[in-house]
Amino acid sequence: MKVFNRANIKSILVDASIDQNDVYESFKLATEKPGNYEIELTNNITLGRDRILFLASLLKQATYKLSIRHPFLSGYLAKLGIHHKRAYSAFESTKPEIRHFDVVLLAGSAGSLENIIKILELMPNTHISFVIVQHISNHSKKYLDNIILNKTGHQAQYIDNGTVIMPGQIYIAPPGFHSVIESGIGKLLESEPVNYARPAIDVTLESLVNTYQHNLAIVLLCGYNVDGTTRLE
Repeated sequence: MKVFNRANIKSILVDASIDQNDVYESFKLATEKPGNYEIELTNNITLGRDRILFLASLLKQATYKLSIRHPFLSGYLAKLGIHHKRAYSAFESTKPEIRHFDVVLLAGSAGSLENIIKILELMPNTHISFVIVQHISNHSKKYLDNIILNKTGHQAQYIDNGTVIMPGQIYIAPPGFHSVIESGIGKLLESEPVNYARPAIDVTLESLVNTYQHNLAIVLLCGYNVDGTTRLE
């Protein structure tokens, strides 16, 4: 947990799970004095009942502001009526020329593999999640995760129903399904091909846009037909 004092505002960046007792106790101590607070939770996907009640009690005071990094937790708190904002980070550089993204979509045909590997080889330790969608046969074997590991040293995993999109991880759309990301949670669809493809770039892209909006970057490497280009417009 990091605490910054800026003018008359105390900014608290909770970069470890607040469900850990030591983090929670430190957080309560940091927020016990009256004042103006900006609080951001970066690692939590869910919260225990006592943590939610404590946050709700703080936010009843107009001097406390809350930001949530993960879209799943943000959606859950919104359903509970707990006011907050869903934003990348209030504590990173605010220079206008610097743009931060939560997710990068790497998309293309089977021939895009070389370029995907080149991009991932340059991938630093970062909060950004990468989602890969390739036009591949429904009956293709799942081999891309091993190629990424062998070529780049980065772990990657195939999206499945219930996969939680975590910061700094690589996710791959499996063959034979459309991959959808809703509120930071993966879902597989066996619906008809879109633009003659399944997985289709447009399907994944639309779901990512709905969840991450301006915090999404798209890299369309090459493709089949118009898949991926229609939604970009």
